[in-house]
Amino acid sequence: MASFRNLLVHMCRKVDYSCVCHVLQENLADLRAFCAAVVRLV
Repeated sequence: MASFRNLLVHMCRKVDYSCVCHVLQENLADLRAFCAAVVRLV
């Protein structure tokens, strides 16, 4: 996910949004873990 984040930040005008959707669906567990970590900090 870190490399995907870098792609989004540095090449946002050239991003294929169907690819974004696919990556988000395939890495949903990573996103949920991130959200849980943020909630624990708040």
